[in-house]
Amino acid sequence: MVRQSLQRTLFASGITSPKLLGALNAETAEEPLERAYDPELVSDLVAQSVQQGNPLDGETIYQKLACNACHQIKGEGGMIGPDLSSIGSTLSAERMTEELLWPGRQIKEGFVPIEVHTKDNRILIGYERKTLERPGENEMILRNTVSAELMHIDRENIQTFRSLRSMMPENLTQALSEKQLADLIAYLAQLRGKS
Repeated sequence: MVRQSLQRTLFASGITSPKLLGALNAETAEEPLERAYDPELVSDLVAQSVQQGNPLDGETIYQKLACNACHQIKGEGGMIGPDLSSIGSTLSAERMTEELLWPGRQIKEGFVPIEVHTKDNRILIGYERKTLERPGENEMILRNTVSAELMHIDRENIQTFRSLRSMMPENLTQALSEKQLADLIAYLAQLRGKS
């Protein structure tokens, strides 16, 4: 519970330091790890969201979890994660539920964070971008996860790079009851890109 609160605060502030998050995870190792994937739980939550989910309560939960620090809806919110304005028409309720409970299980294309260590001792984190004009042969282009600024890194200056897990904090929704999860799913499912 403490780790989740601190993670939400860090991500809401735009801090994505792997060292800081690693230290936080190490200091709170006594907290339960990510729950095991459970397709039956997914089915139950989807059914509950359709039958009893309250989108208005779900919107309140979305705000309390500070999801808008990382995700945009209708142009409002952060740019760390995917825009959710039309998530209800692009993802099934099952997939939304899986992404809420297990954010690292399937990461949306273009949102796999890359950590680059440069020869001049910089650590950069962003989403790799490839453009038609610049295929990336001599450089790597990363979109900064906080500012959306494009960072051009000369490949000769790259010491190492690796893919990271999802930027969405693990266990972000673990403290929610099944009713709260159903409400959050109902809220997201009704986002269909219309005004």
